[in-house]
Amino acid sequence: MNAYCPDDGEYVAHVWGWDAEGNSPFDYDVDFFVHNAPPVIAIDSPASGDTPNVGDTVEVSASVFDPGMSDSFSCMVDWGDGVQEPATLDATMGTCTASHVYAGGGQQVITMSATDNSNDSAAAAVMLDVQGPSNLTAPSVTKDPVSVTVASGATASFSVLGDGIPTPSIQWQKLPVGGSWTNIAGATKSTYSVTASKLLANVQYRAVFTNSMGSVSTAPAAINLIAVSKFLPNSGGVGTAITLTGTNLGSVTSVSFNGTSAPFTVLSSTQVITAVPTGATTGSIRVT
Repeated sequence: MNAYCPDDGEYVAHVWGWDAEGNSPFDYDVDFFVHNAPPVIAIDSPASGDTPNVGDTVEVSASVFDPGMSDSFSCMVDWGDGVQEPATLDATMGTCTASHVYAGGGQQVITMSATDNSNDSAAAAVMLDVQGPSNLTAPSVTKDPVSVTVASGATASFSVLGDGIPTPSIQWQKLPVGGSWTNIAGATKSTYSVTASKLLANVQYRAVFTNSMGSVSTAPAAINLIAVSKFLPNSGGVGTAITLTGTNLGSVTSVSFNGTSAPFTVLSSTQVITAVPTGATTGSIRVT
């Protein structure tokens, strides 16, 4: 005969039956006490033998279960370097989590313990080999941003690459004409994009890589705007040759007359020759 007891405490088992020989019924009670069972805990990550660097954020996550249906429990984490602190419990998911940054290298044992409301506890541990300063390197730039030439209204994108241990963070900065370098809010990815405009012409951009060993800046890059300062003649019928004069015209990829595409030939960085296309109407000439 088996019985399931959902919690610790005193239980009474009522047994009844029939005496086949004496042909008479019987019943009696059996009192018994179920002791509390401690929680069950296992560390899911990190794995023993992992090698985080000094300055890295180490995150620990453990799965926790308590056999007692009405038991509650809490978790504590000992990082092995003298720091002990409560872990964050997600009772719905049955997990305990915490994070830590080691200031020194060497082998460190992370111990996560769970204690229930009966003060019974269980623990699990993993050992890390934290890489010390001798393993760390200052940030370095492996790819500088490149200046881009686009028309006003187009997207200008700059990309960079860097290296270092621990992995450096990225912060893009801009330098207005006559101003100073300032951080661009939210620009912390390897690629930064912005819509080109006359206001951004000649503004310089760079990225700063930073980790616990220092900082380094990339070379600057800028947005070169494709701009037409004049065109001659000012009017004409279909097929009329038009000479466009401006700046950065060597990078022109299209010409249109009020939305109608036109053929063109780049003569230099300051001149492009085009012709009024069939279907063109009075309006603006656009280059991109």
